[in-house]
Amino acid sequence: MLMIGKIWKIPLNGESKGMVYRVNIGNKYYIGSTKLPLSLRASKHNYKIKNGSKTKFHQEAIKNNIFKVKCEEIYCGEDYIDVENKIILESLEDKNCLNMKVVKQTKERKKELSRKRGDCKLCGKEIMKKNMARHLRQIHHVTKFDIFKKKAKV
Repeated sequence: MLMIGKIWKIPLNGESKGMVYRVNIGNKYYIGSTKLPLSLRASKHNYKIKNGSKTKFHQEAIKNNIFKVKCEEIYCGEDYIDVENKIILESLEDKNCLNMKVVKQTKERKKELSRKRGDCKLCGKEIMKKNMARHLRQIHHVTKFDIFKKKAKV
């Protein structure tokens, strides 16, 4: 990894290696994943805790007066997201687990969002949500400015 200024750059050599980590807050814990060095990921969590983030994990740390957390590596590899999801699924029933849901892979999330549909408020036609702005512009001649100006009407 190269450090340029204060920004970490991950080498783009085709390798998408990441790691799954665990953070302990008293007897509770949080499972996460990252491609960054664990010390940098921990510092990002610490920044959010100090600035009052509203996530369940950060609120638990604040409640226990813990403002500096440490990330412990559980797994390192290319399929780190799948491993993270498996660990979280197994832990969701545990009362000490601070994770709220399983993270979907980016490609799956994109496919799911692209399938979402909604009705046009002007003509009632069912359209994919990602195409709604284009439909309003081309069919109803509603400009981008009109969409932002009159959100409730469009």
